[in-house]
Amino acid sequence: MKKKRGKYQKPQLRTKKMYIALEDMDFVWEIDDVKIVIEMWDEGSSFAFISAFMDRDPHELLALLFELREKQMIRDRSAGIFTSQPLEMTKSHQNRINCSFINMESDMYTVMITENLVFNEYQAITFDEMWKSGATLSEISKKIKRRKLKDVLLLMLDRSFNEKINAVPIAIDGRFLSDGDFMGTCLKSIS
Repeated sequence: MKKKRGKYQKPQLRTKKMYIALEDMDFVWEIDDVKIVIEMWDEGSSFAFISAFMDRDPHELLALLFELREKQMIRDRSAGIFTSQPLEMTKSHQNRINCSFINMESDMYTVMITENLVFNEYQAITFDEMWKSGATLSEISKKIKRRKLKDVLLLMLDRSFNEKINAVPIAIDGRFLSDGDFMGTCLKSIS
């Protein structure tokens, strides 16, 4: 016999299938590795070089760079994700980086823990259809009722990572881009 919970009862079956974006990715980084990534970025190393040097999936590095950019721990570079001129290390930038790590209780840094990576099946299917028809992320965001464009960008990365869509030919704003330009546009879209 079922236990009653007053006038409310937990539904036996979920009515919507849920889709968790980027669930196969490793979002945990050692603090020392994060510091190396920031240093390499500031020194002008390319995205591809940093990914290979750190021996991390490019999507995982991109997620880390999203987070670091949002927290202003990395800055825009003249050549984006390609090899760039080294950035001048200012006191304010160094202080921002140091302050970000001071109060951490762990030697691990977890990326994207505050993001909503749960979508329902309708949102995932609608995303795929609209993306393939050439819609922009802003248009898709409105259609699937996600307030944050970043949520939709992360879903796009997931769908691309899982080969459900081809993310290279269509850019965030509808322009055609190369692989490198695409990654750079992704980074700029969160700022």
